[in-house]
Amino acid sequence: FRHVVPATVILIELEIWPNFLREANKLGIPVAVVNGRITKQSHKSYRIFKGLLPQFNRISLFCSQGPEYTERFLSLFVHPGRVMETGNIKADGLRVGPVDPGQELRNLLGNPDPKGLTLVAGSTHPPEEKYVAEAWLAGLPGARLVIVPRHPKRLAEILKNLSEIGIDPQLLSDLRTGEVPDVTRPAIVDTIGELERVFGLANIAYVGGSLIPHGGQNMLEPAAQGHPVLTGPYLENFTQEARILTRAEAVRIVADTAELTASLAELGADGALRKRMGSAGMEATR
Repeated sequence: FRHVVPATVILIELEIWPNFLREANKLGIPVAVVNGRITKQSHKSYRIFKGLLPQFNRISLFCSQGPEYTERFLSLFVHPGRVMETGNIKADGLRVGPVDPGQELRNLLGNPDPKGLTLVAGSTHPPEEKYVAEAWLAGLPGARLVIVPRHPKRLAEILKNLSEIGIDPQLLSDLRTGEVPDVTRPAIVDTIGELERVFGLANIAYVGGSLIPHGGQNMLEPAAQGHPVLTGPYLENFTQEARILTRAEAVRIVADTAELTASLAELGADGALRKRMGSAGMEATR
């Protein structure tokens, strides 16, 4: 604080640290939370310890993502005049429309069959790679499967899990050094920062962190590109995004691997349904 001498502090979502807030208050520096949200579990914990951690009273303004988060802030005795709903800034920054993956990724990860399909599973968490691969084998075996794990450092674990169901995937890093692409084998993107362009290859998108109790990942990104989206039921960190796409009929929320398999089979066989869901997703994210 002494070196920067800020006029205002803006915190993203809910990165609140008691000593930091205390110092800001001592120096008379207003603090705002933008894109504010509280998960159900965090809200429960804050209610239990609110007497010991009065940091919410030290914040001047809460810009909430949506009504459920507004209610949670207010239930923690935040003054109503300090809370306003401003929506989700992740949605504000979306680029709507198809994304060009580039010729390299088309050659290495795309489906060379002009009539073939590509399933991109993005932001997966353990053991979703195995679940998605099982659903792909049963429901959409002719498609190219591309998996983009949320944390590529889990690669050894992913390879082990897939080997348990008899799958030997290819790695993007190996494809880039000369391995010949094989569309009958899943491809794993073991690099960082390429998910948006890889989604550009998709005919169907699965968004991870959702078939296991993680809380989901951002499903607006593939929807904005015009892809039908599949996701699991654990979406407590992305309830607003799920609501937007559900209302538009641009997403399918599946309960388990069996429902994922059935949805993949249905979408694979129905091009009109894929187009309808994709168009609805682009319209909902404009």
